[in-house]
Amino acid sequence: MASNRPLDLDLREIRLITIQPSKSEDVVSDIIELALNHVPLSHLSFSAEYARWLSSHGNSVELEARQLWFKSMGQQPALDNMAHRYAWGDYVALSYTWGDEQETYKVRVNGTEAGIRRNLESALRAIRNQGFLRDGMKLWADALCINQQDDVEKGKQVALMGEIYSSAADVVIWLGSRDPNLRLVMDFLSSLSNCWDAASTVELEETLTRVLSTTPPKIWQLFNDFVRLPYWKRTWVLQEIAKGSTEMRVLYADKSVKWLDLYYAALYFNIPPNDKIGNKVRQIMSQFPEHVEEADHIMKPNYHYFLRVSNTEALRRERVEKDLMKLLTFTRHKLAARPRDKVYGVLGLMNRQIALQIQPEYGPDVTDDDVYEDFARKWVQYGDNLDILGQCSCQDSPSWVPHLHNSYRHLYAASEPPYDTSRGLRHKAHFSDGGKSLVCEGLLVDTVASVSTSFLHPDNESNSSLPPSALIAFGVNNNSNAYQDENGVREALWRTIVGNRNLSGSDAPDFYASLLSSHSLLNPDMLAWIKPNASFYIAGRQLVSYVEREPHEAMFRRAPVRWLRPLHSFAKRLKSTILGVLTRLGLNKVQPTRATDKPSGFDEAVTRVTRFAWSRRLMTTTKGLLGFGPEEARPGDIVAVLFGCSFPVLLRPSGSGYRLVKPCFVYGVMSGEAVVDYQRDVIKSREFTIV
Repeated sequence: MASNRPLDLDLREIRLITIQPSKSEDVVSDIIELALNHVPLSHLSFSAEYARWLSSHGNSVELEARQLWFKSMGQQPALDNMAHRYAWGDYVALSYTWGDEQETYKVRVNGTEAGIRRNLESALRAIRNQGFLRDGMKLWADALCINQQDDVEKGKQVALMGEIYSSAADVVIWLGSRDPNLRLVMDFLSSLSNCWDAASTVELEETLTRVLSTTPPKIWQLFNDFVRLPYWKRTWVLQEIAKGSTEMRVLYADKSVKWLDLYYAALYFNIPPNDKIGNKVRQIMSQFPEHVEEADHIMKPNYHYFLRVSNTEALRRERVEKDLMKLLTFTRHKLAARPRDKVYGVLGLMNRQIALQIQPEYGPDVTDDDVYEDFARKWVQYGDNLDILGQCSCQDSPSWVPHLHNSYRHLYAASEPPYDTSRGLRHKAHFSDGGKSLVCEGLLVDTVASVSTSFLHPDNESNSSLPPSALIAFGVNNNSNAYQDENGVREALWRTIVGNRNLSGSDAPDFYASLLSSHSLLNPDMLAWIKPNASFYIAGRQLVSYVEREPHEAMFRRAPVRWLRPLHSFAKRLKSTILGVLTRLGLNKVQPTRATDKPSGFDEAVTRVTRFAWSRRLMTTTKGLLGFGPEEARPGDIVAVLFGCSFPVLLRPSGSGYRLVKPCFVYGVMSGEAVVDYQRDVIKSREFTIV
């Protein structure tokens, strides 16, 4: 819904909403009155006062400068300010989810009734009734401010979307209002406001102790529901929040909190970092066993939902994400009305050199596949790496084009740094066959000899997931060893199954070697992977022989994993309950460590295995290298290091070229070892034509 008059694109016009005060005593169900006006989004329309202020501050119009302006005028936050920057006033940009198209409500726009979806109507009503917009502050919301029936206008406005949000006085986040119980989460977040000061944790300790003592443990289930609201699944959220300030408001129903208060809670109650605040949160939480038990039970399996919030804040601080691979990883599991919006929805966060080459198109003559292919081609032509291949698979066509709306398992998390397989070498890639084939220079490292069953599901106790070609090679004794001796193979094995990283993405610590201790045979998650792969050969020995064992554990090795999992869960809950009672009675004393206790950090190491190994296959190469490949990996695939690509890839021969299978992890290659050999003239480079 938008006014019928077209926007003047030469003047960079946008439409803005003014929410009129209610004329009725019934502010719950009256029809909302809106005025929709055209305004130029240009520095030429700045007010004289703001133009003078900008000139005296170096003419910066970045968000930080705008916030400084509001503070200098004694107006904070931007939602309440009267110090407008433009001659026509000022505005905030709304970030929300459209919601169900079947649920529509009436509003009155410039005197004419129109239908909008329920969620937007609820947002407008909450903003009006709570008085969030005062003194002529206007609002931008895409459903009302863009003519959704005009594909040309929509494409032009989408290209401008990053600037619309970054030019706003601030961003307002609307999460909805359907579940009244989630208002308790807003109260919980508000009660912890302004206590996340890294300089001193005194206020944090006092406040969090008081809040936890009066808050029921069910808050963790509600918090989990909160970060799983439909809003957080939107692709556009990343760009919209990234353009907001630290004072950005988050609204749910009639409640409001600051964005940073939500961010800190999602960060420190999920997997607290090992910093001053994180250590203090762990210490305080340990005094409330019932909260620890519930938080672990609810939040640990759902940690990635909380990462949606903390990862988005990382983008907000960067403003522009230089690592496009990370950006696409963020968007991969998010939703978009049209697949092409996976690209268009983050244009405002991309390197400007690439973003300027992409003009959003919504007309019928351009398909989503066309958009993906054009995006990949622009990345290769104007970018400085080939990491886009980390988003591709042999199921795509061409295989060097990422189909971002399909589910995908990434080699490393968006919060982790990239590997350094090509040691910073720039890519030497070009297109052939009319732009349908990607020709890359790189190194042929080795050929896959065998692959294991995938770590796909904890109850998978057979190798039935193996393709016929892999079954033939599964039990074949390959004596090749690229790691010198048995100790070298053991280290390669445990570092491979964690991707040689810890939970935060740093190098895997030495204590992760405990993954090959006998405790793995008692752990349901490890046993789920070890049992079906026990006879998989690595350097002339079966995998199970690398795991230390004790005689009394034989019955556990024979027991089905599905029996151990509930027993393991029950034991953890029983232990937590007993500890809680002992703590209240003051009887919980530290006991001396027994020789049979789990090594320190073992649970952390197992968690890393489950996150990295999930839906991947252990693989060996003809020269004895060890790695983790995708489920699609097959014997005969080649391991290649492509110049300009930060990870190795699997390529599958196809006619006169190759299809890209997916990225892979190969221990002994990830830090650029193959490139070092190339630079010493030990191995030669060659061209790979990827189709």
